Amino acid sequence: MKIKRKIKSIFFIIYLISFLILNTKGIQAQEGANITYSPVVEYLSLDPGSNYSGSIKITNMGNNYMNYEVNILPFTSFPDKPGVPRPMSAEKAETYAYNASKWFGITVKNLSLDPLSVSDFNYTITVPKDASPGGYYVGIFFKDASISIEDKNVEATLIGGPIFLIKVSGNVVEGIDVLEFKTNKYFYEYNPVDFITTIQNTGNVHVVPRGDIEVMNMCGDKVATLSFNKEKYNILRDTTNIFENKWDEGDNLLSKLINKDKKILFGRMKAKLVVLYRSENPGYDYKTAYTTFWIIPWKLILILLIIIIICIILIRRKRKQRGTGKYIKE
Repeated sequence: MKIKRKIKSIFFIIYLISFLILNTKGIQAQEGANITYSPVVEYLSLDPGSNYSGSIKITNMGNNYMNYEVNILPFTSFPDKPGVPRPMSAEKAETYAYNASKWFGITVKNLSLDPLSVSDFNYTITVPKDASPGGYYVGIFFKDASISIEDKNVEATLIGGPIFLIKVSGNVVEGIDVLEFKTNKYFYEYNPVDFITTIQNTGNVHVVPRGDIEVMNMCGDKVATLSFNKEKYNILRDTTNIFENKWDEGDNLLSKLINKDKKILFGRMKAKLVVLYRSENPGYDYKTAYTTFWIIPWKLILILLIIIIICIILIRRKRKQRGTGKYIKE
């Protein structure tokens, strides 16, 4: 017994030491520089040949000294992550038609901040006189100054900062196409149901599509309404983005079959997407799209069928026994 206790004690000490080592590493990983900045997004409407000035506040919320290079780069977006800026390399920026980084003036090339300290710096934007109407994009991105140029994937080390969505006045056209509106599967046993919407910006300026997804059951009753793009993500010009919505009535089995309004949530279902996208004159415009899918609780149906079959067999057997007993008695 004493030997077993000693072995258990040794294992416990090893476990405790391992836990403390791993926990210390976790704490160290969280002690790095943590940047906050204001503004996060700046929407600007500027005329050709105009100037704009502003200021940026950067705060080092971490516990380590911070030394970063300041990069002024245009950005696009990830197709499946609307709202997440994707900085371009300097080479790609040269050929990007909507690059506003050349309009951006800033005196700060490096940013050094002590822990829990704040830095303010100014910037200017000068729009060329011959700038065509529409959307242009630029962002401030930070890179750890200790990373050398020879290191691979330098762009992956960029930390996002304030981004600027500039609308140059003139013949501004807002337009979208709903390329696809569907569910990720055609058959479901129960909700949740994932809706996937692919929208292309066909205009010459960034747009914020927003609206609703209405879900109807096989009786034509509206059983759910989902907010589309409630985060108000932009679609940049010449860009296509994928949006996801989830319809979920909860974990309770009954609520997945019948909603609080006593409407059924199974059978052939239909969904309607209505997307508003225009903010300029002549006012709002919208696009609609439809999709269908099935919700079939097959396991529940199978259980019910088995119960029915068993009941039928038992009833027939009971009737047969009654009939046999009656025949013997006579």
